[in-house]
Amino acid sequence: MIILDVEIPLSPPSVNTYWGFNKSRRYLTPLANRFVKDLANWVKPKMSDKRLKLEVVFNYPDKRVRDLDNNLKPLIDGLVKCGLCVDDEQFDELIIKRGEVIKGGLIKIKVSEI
Repeated sequence: MIILDVEIPLSPPSVNTYWGFNKSRRYLTPLANRFVKDLANWVKPKMSDKRLKLEVVFNYPDKRVRDLDNNLKPLIDGLVKCGLCVDDEQFDELIIKRGEVIKGGLIKIKVSEI
C-alpha cells in the first residue's frame, strides 16, 4: 500500500551539511532544520510501523557533481521527523535515481508499506 507519493520542489541537503559537530556533540544544522520544516509541508504524519520501500528520484537544480547517497540519509531522517514512520530502520527496500536537472530542484518520493 502506498503511503506517500509526492513531488517536492526542494533540493535536499547533503550529509556534509546536515549535521554539525561541537566537541563530542552532534546536532542538526540550521539548513537541516529548514529542510525538515519545508518537507513537513508535503509529508503528513502517518506513523506507519510496517516495513517500507522507498523510491526516490533526485532532480538536482544544476549539473554540479553530487553523490546520491549523501542526500538519502537526510531525506529518510526528514521523513521520520515528519511522522511518516516510526524509525528509519523500517526501510528495507531503497530505489534511488538521479533525474534530469530541474531549476530549483525536485524530489520525487514514493513510499510503500511492504
